[in-house]
Amino acid sequence: MATGETDWAPPGPGQGELRERASEDEWRGAVLAIAARHGLGDQRTARLFDSGSDVVFGGADLVFKFTDPRWSEQMASERRWLEHLDGALSVATPQLVAEGEICGWPYTVMTRVAGTPLGTVWATLDHAARLVLAQDVGELVAELHVLPLPDVFEPWEPFAHTAVAAARTRRAQLIASDPDVTRALVDEVESFLAESLGAETSDGVERAAAAGFGDARRVVLHTELLDQHVLVDTSGARLRPCGLIDLADARVGPPEYDVPALVEFVLKDEPGALDALCDGLGGELAERDEAATDRLLAWSMCHRFAHLGRMVRAAGGARDLATLRARLFPPRGASAGR
Repeated sequence: MATGETDWAPPGPGQGELRERASEDEWRGAVLAIAARHGLGDQRTARLFDSGSDVVFGGADLVFKFTDPRWSEQMASERRWLEHLDGALSVATPQLVAEGEICGWPYTVMTRVAGTPLGTVWATLDHAARLVLAQDVGELVAELHVLPLPDVFEPWEPFAHTAVAAARTRRAQLIASDPDVTRALVDEVESFLAESLGAETSDGVERAAAAGFGDARRVVLHTELLDQHVLVDTSGARLRPCGLIDLADARVGPPEYDVPALVEFVLKDEPGALDALCDGLGGELAERDEAATDRLLAWSMCHRFAHLGRMVRAAGGARDLATLRARLFPPRGASAGR
């Protein structure tokens, strides 16, 4: 792919990730072609993320995001959510600048939100500072959850049913591919889900998730509150969240669904961090009881992107469900951690 627009067939299923289909220089050529198309001037960019399903390049003020044509609906979804959230939060969100296709590949151009990724900042902080920042992040998520719902959105029920089934399949596959996932641990997870959710049939967990695990509330969810997607202002004496990015998987659903990603990717087994996050979230989670804690654990196992091996590592190598629960989702006021 040079700076001009040439034919470039998308990879078919099983032919590799999008990021592997062209060299770094070829991707930069695509960026230059898009910038010229939309009158955006000379763009000096660098790749922003080494993982994920999309290819993302960022310059000083703009971000160029490419996706596989098979996932083009995600870009359309992100555009709708960017419009819905524009100016609605106390932190910045990207603004859409341009969109289109190049050689059949969908792309969007967005403003670049300033800030340092939460995970990068978290790694530099002492325990006390982490608790303060965790509460601030909880307050940001609470802002998101009280926004008005969009006029049109995808229903929660079919999404939840599919996500839970996929998570169960992934757990079974990890027994063979991830050394941290054992058959005994997977069996414990399945028993916990069936017992805690009262799932008496094979699809009972799916039906429970579709019903929100008993929570009828439906709020705006980010769903992927990872270490890279919350940005932090580090310029002042007090660190504060300043940006929220990557809204391609945003949707409407029960509020507790947004918690597990933060635990798995950021808080991990930091003592007191879950309490601080829930204090910021407020509501029922601020005074969560054992049932609420069990729901958080259940959502962590039923999340669309749930990965049991990653959770084990976040919990310091927990080899059984009781240890994993105690480290990642301890009861309120408990001293968690390794």
